[in-house]
Amino acid sequence: MSSYDESCGQCYYLRDMDNDKKMFCGSICDKGHCIMLKGCYYPDDLTCHYFKDKDKYSPFWGYYITTAVCELLSIGEDSDIMNKIKFLRNEVMQNNEKYQDVLKEYDTVGPKIAKELREDRDYELALGMLNFYIIPTVTLVNEHEYDQAISKYKTMTDSLRDYYGISDSISINKPKVKSI
Repeated sequence: MSSYDESCGQCYYLRDMDNDKKMFCGSICDKGHCIMLKGCYYPDDLTCHYFKDKDKYSPFWGYYITTAVCELLSIGEDSDIMNKIKFLRNEVMQNNEKYQDVLKEYDTVGPKIAKELREDRDYELALGMLNFYIIPTVTLVNEHEYDQAISKYKTMTDSLRDYYGISDSISINKPKVKSI
């Protein structure tokens, strides 16, 4: 085992400051940002008990909203935003037959969108998703306007599917046109 095995630089939770300066500390920094501990660390620091090997682990694999909100924007998975989105999916959509097609579509294209988001690491896109789709969806959930919330949720999925050129069954290599 080399001196860098199981170092922060090998941890899934450590983000590269070169790409995320404005998001995390707002200054020039040669450290990485740990999205779990919410602090800056050098890549060769020893890991803590949260260590997750980035080649083997992604807690946000198939959920593009969680990928955007938690992974890219560093908003906690237990935040009010995420709890409302989980409520919408787990309590409203899963318990109502009329939303099953929306869930099936999400289960088909969601992991593909999450993969694209993870590869792009596009903070501005994630912020746009938050401001134009996710927060308005949460507001509608708070107002018990579930049909409208699900419509907004579906519009976001459709927009991202178009943005990344993803069909229901296969990923299509189309040029990206930023429309979000």
